[in-house]
Amino acid sequence: MSQVLVRADSTAFYYALNHNRRRREVIASGCSTAEEISVEIADFQRRMHKPANFTSQKARTEALEACIVVRLAVAPGQDKRGGYVLLPDAFGGLLVGMHHVDPGHGDWMMRDALDHGATELYCWDIPALTEFYRRHGFGCADYHPNYAKLDGPGVCYMRKLP
Repeated sequence: MSQVLVRADSTAFYYALNHNRRRREVIASGCSTAEEISVEIADFQRRMHKPANFTSQKARTEALEACIVVRLAVAPGQDKRGGYVLLPDAFGGLLVGMHHVDPGHGDWMMRDALDHGATELYCWDIPALTEFYRRHGFGCADYHPNYAKLDGPGVCYMRKLP
């Protein structure tokens, strides 16, 4: 199925991820929820944009959306089959929520994320996930046990290796 990656806003990503988590179990088990990613985006936007004198709420919203990169994989009929969010900072970009409902599409999406500045990410310590990111030049820089779910996988903080 032919697909293209298009720029989107965080609301479109939220709905696509929620829908895709219901479509494919591996997304539900390997990706943060849309609500968690929305909180992460909001925290990032608060850090990046200190209170400013915007002429309207619309201007403020546009400024906040402009500071993030949201990409969705769209198939014919506007079927949003995957996507990711990139939260850029002075040192690179934090990749969050990368997912796709069709197996085998991660490589071209990852290349796109790297082209847009992805340099770091957090992922569950699931061998398929950590190996996927290692193939794209990331290494585990830090590890955190899963305190919320003691029998669940830990979290790897991965950075792009030089």
